[in-house]
Amino acid sequence: MAHIVLILILLVSGLRSMVQPVTLENESPQRQHLERESLCEPVFEYFPACIDFLTSTKCEKPSFQCCVNVAELNLLAKEGIGPRWICWCIEYMVEGLKPPLNATRISELPIKCHTHLSFPISEGMDCDKV
Repeated sequence: MAHIVLILILLVSGLRSMVQPVTLENESPQRQHLERESLCEPVFEYFPACIDFLTSTKCEKPSFQCCVNVAELNLLAKEGIGPRWICWCIEYMVEGLKPPLNATRISELPIKCHTHLSFPISEGMDCDKV
């Protein structure tokens, strides 16, 4: 049990120092693209575990790993890159995804993972309004 607590503490402390909010308005378009890719790396790492649940009607519940990763993304939304960046990263990642994200599954995700979402999941919302 102590090992699990230690691992969770290390994960949380590592995430807090992983990414800080960045403004890109004064950067060149190429630099902005690179910065966005870099800021999205944690989302690209954590979000794929939830894709099967969010796109399928056959999968009755999200995987354990998906739920763990939602908790990690919630932490990033609150103390890291923020909900707007997570929204942008998810939209970038799922653009053109077949099958597309299922809106019903998006609403079920926090319930089935026994948590809340500190960031929106969508393929077409205006992330600037987050």
